[in-house]
Amino acid sequence: MSEHDGPGVPEAPDAGGGGGGGGSSVGGAARGVGVSNEFSGEAASAVQAGTIGELNIYHSPAPPPPADSPVAVTCEVEADYLIQRGWADGVPLSGGHVRVFVEACEDRAVLLRALRPVVVSRRPPIDGTETMHWGVPQVRKYTVDFDKDPPRLKGPRFLYTVAPGDPEVFELTVHCDRYDVEWRLELDWTCAGRSGTSVVDLGGHPFRFTAKPRGRRWSRGTRR
Repeated sequence: MSEHDGPGVPEAPDAGGGGGGGGSSVGGAARGVGVSNEFSGEAASAVQAGTIGELNIYHSPAPPPPADSPVAVTCEVEADYLIQRGWADGVPLSGGHVRVFVEACEDRAVLLRALRPVVVSRRPPIDGTETMHWGVPQVRKYTVDFDKDPPRLKGPRFLYTVAPGDPEVFELTVHCDRYDVEWRLELDWTCAGRSGTSVVDLGGHPFRFTAKPRGRRWSRGTRR
């Protein structure tokens, strides 16, 4: 043992490795044992340690990445009249409605800046049997005329906010006196410093409305 009181540091063999009368030197640490501590950055205080058996650092989980679009959009078509060429083939006539339901899907408000109709195709109006049924119109109403190019919404200034539990519903009255038109909507939004455009359609298929046929033919419809 060394001359120090209390528990000592184990003596390391001398450089010669012999067991002769040469004494062993005792330093702050045994020879052959390397301790290295590195630190970068700034801190008020630091602790130097030779060995740390296990270190666990807990932190709050990172928030999930934002969705491509912070709004969920669904829609439905309501029309008083249809042109039918068969039992399962009905096209809404000019004057029908498209309702657009917009909900926020993030825990923050989303500013809705614009809503644009985009034409997919224009054709001569189809011919067939005109049938009638009724829907229930409601909420924020606009009209769009697809005989004009480009078509634009007509109605109040489009600037709304949706938030969790506070959706918006838009109703578009569609006019097309000269064409059979397929079209979609583009909804511009801004949320938490991000801006984007969501395409609105019927599950990947465009909306479709047609002008009234020249020879007006009536068929008994069904009331809903």
